Amino acid sequence: MDTLQPWLMPIYSTVVGIIIGLLYAKIQSLVVKKKEDKDKDEAIAEGMVCLLRKQLYEYYGTYEFQESIPAAEWSDIEQTHRVYNKLGGNHTGDRLFDAMKEKHIQG
Repeated sequence: MDTLQPWLMPIYSTVVGIIIGLLYAKIQSLVVKKKEDKDKDEAIAEGMVCLLRKQLYEYYGTYEFQESIPAAEWSDIEQTHRVYNKLGGNHTGDRLFDAMKEKHIQG
């Protein structure tokens, strides 16, 4: 069967066209979903940065007038600051962290 029967050609063309259309629609929906997922991920990251900044302010407020910071607490402060920076936090968190770095770490 080297060639399609003449009466099969319109059916073949229609089926191939439908398949291509369905594949195109599926690809488009995946592209849209990927963009929506990216937007959600960015919103989650921004929310986390806000929460981590707030946490750094709370740490700073707790230890601002104290001479030292307990070692266990310092570990949490460092981790909070590290994640804050990885998520794109600004220099506000860096300034708070640098001020707390000047304190004596006890333990």
